[in-house]
Amino acid sequence: MRQHFIFLGLLALSTVCLAGPAQAANFTVHAGDPGGYYNNFMPSTLQIHAGDSVTWTNVSGGNHDVHADDNSFRCANGCDDTGGNGSPSTAAWSFTRTFNTAGTINYHCETHGSMGMVGSITVLASPPPQPLPGTLRFSSPNYSLSEGGGSAVITVSRTGGSDGQVSVQYATADGTAKAPGDYTAASGTLTWADHDSANKTFSVHLVDDSLVEPNATIHLNLSSPTGGADLGSPAS
Repeated sequence: MRQHFIFLGLLALSTVCLAGPAQAANFTVHAGDPGGYYNNFMPSTLQIHAGDSVTWTNVSGGNHDVHADDNSFRCANGCDDTGGNGSPSTAAWSFTRTFNTAGTINYHCETHGSMGMVGSITVLASPPPQPLPGTLRFSSPNYSLSEGGGSAVITVSRTGGSDGQVSVQYATADGTAKAPGDYTAASGTLTWADHDSANKTFSVHLVDDSLVEPNATIHLNLSSPTGGADLGSPAS
């Protein structure tokens, strides 16, 4: 029985950090404060990003609403522009608005604005989405080939993103099989272009000596990723 080779991927592990668009956040503003400050907004100023939302809630039972100074919205029991009633109300109302445009929105309570019940929201432009270079890994935890098979083709995959050019170094190392008697050592660099997520391959040539030998192992290693890519698993 001729020798059978098993290739074991020994991957240097790193934390996989996939960056992308920031998740939209929601902020809460209380109309009135049952702690004694009934006629104010808490907090009265906010700084958010485009795409974030704000939820106002009447917590004091006062006769309140939220009226934008530029008349872009008026809300209490819902908002006038979405079929609700924005008139001041003592009900325990709550509503949410999403702000998609950068700028400053000043607002007031129609009943108590002259008493200082005013607020302001600063909407900052959303940061651009971060690139996703992806994760580089062997396509399988092991590969096997009989000695007479010639060369083993090893596949490396790019997953989780394809932004930018990335590369990774590969190399073989002796297991129970030894180079150059059992196989030809291989090393090099695999490169992916921007938006290229196709599998890349390299080959390891096996030496056919026609001797009857037990199964043997050759170690494979990925290292030194570039372009912001991470090394993924399988680990071995």
